Amino acid sequence: MMGFSDVFLMHMIFIASVSDCRPPCPEPGCQSRHFYQENIKEKENCAFELKKIYKKNNFWHYGQKYTQADRDTFRYQNSMNLLMTIYKTFNSNEIHCVYTKLSKDLPTFINREGGLNLHINIINSFIDRFQFSLFGDQIYNYGEVLYYSSYIKISHWYFDINYMTCVKFIIARNYKDINENFVTDLVPVYCISKTRYSVVKYPAKSLWHELILPSFGSFPEGAMLLDNISSRIPISATSFLHNKIIENANLRGSRTSSERDPLVYLSRNNPHLADAQYTKNQAWKSDADTLYTPPAEEVSLSEHCRYKYLFNYRGVAASFRLKHLFLCGSLVFHVGDEWIEFFYPKLKPWVHYIPLPSNANEQHLAKLIQFAQENSATVEKIASRGQEFILKHLRMKDVLCYWKKLLNSYATLLNYKPQLDHSLIHIKKKD
Repeated sequence: MMGFSDVFLMHMIFIASVSDCRPPCPEPGCQSRHFYQENIKEKENCAFELKKIYKKNNFWHYGQKYTQADRDTFRYQNSMNLLMTIYKTFNSNEIHCVYTKLSKDLPTFINREGGLNLHINIINSFIDRFQFSLFGDQIYNYGEVLYYSSYIKISHWYFDINYMTCVKFIIARNYKDINENFVTDLVPVYCISKTRYSVVKYPAKSLWHELILPSFGSFPEGAMLLDNISSRIPISATSFLHNKIIENANLRGSRTSSERDPLVYLSRNNPHLADAQYTKNQAWKSDADTLYTPPAEEVSLSEHCRYKYLFNYRGVAASFRLKHLFLCGSLVFHVGDEWIEFFYPKLKPWVHYIPLPSNANEQHLAKLIQFAQENSATVEKIASRGQEFILKHLRMKDVLCYWKKLLNSYATLLNYKPQLDHSLIHIKKKD
């Protein structure tokens, strides 16, 4: 009988498998709505290939003669072998259009007429909340910018791509805006991360702007630009290779979710497996907020690279540290799959990171950490692929390419022609 971890893994494998069974994304400037229609023939071929892969790997046959520890190891190794086979089958070496996930964000909102469920009345109903308009190379906002970060995120990406199409779109400040305001009309709302709600994802400002994380400390504007940090963090990781790396798992972060508690308890009970401690955040009032121990000191991003294994948990929303953890070249344990950023779907479990369910207990965590320690050469390859993905496919030019393609695809689906309202506030580019 399969346990919970088996069921989770099967679900995870199914998602990872079918996510790549889709038509290739269009070349820049493609304006065809037919791009969003599923290629049934390709889907059938994809399913046939998957059946052959599953049959060849004989994934779920463990054998009764093995101990539980043997079966755990066997399951983890088969997870890697199976998903690597799937990954190689459906991912060519030359990836010309990495972030094809945008092709799945927009079709959710397409109506029977082939356009978006977004008309001028809906736009006007949110005129004082979170709406931006793009006209040629200019950007406008309705009313006062209530959240400065929204202005930063939109204006930076827009000015850098030299976009020339006229569009209007709605920005969600956080998931509550979506939950409270869009219960009847399914309309496209832009958000930097998503959970179960249907939104259109766009890049977060943590890719380039000032970053403040409880575990990393604060960094000045531009210091966390991925094109800059990508050239520094691997050097930091290399400098620790001879004494590196600390042979246990690391986590520093505030207690924004109880999902992190099992790893912290594991660290206290088995310090040879994990070094996980809670830091302060703005809501900290007493040691009760850090599981009844004094809050830990912040650890710089470079110092994270001393550890062989790094854990990534969601916070209030998606964890915006994930892309930075990969740069260390350490193995990343990514916990949960509820919150995602725009690039997450291209990262594959057991190919770029080791996955864990959000309700993993101490025993489950200990098993996977021990597996990594006992299979160092194997998991180093996973760590290397994770680092390589970020270095090759999350450069600033890749992010800007995604943003431009997203706006182009969105603009072709609008069922009305945006008109410039002279009452709009013109947002000027900073020098």
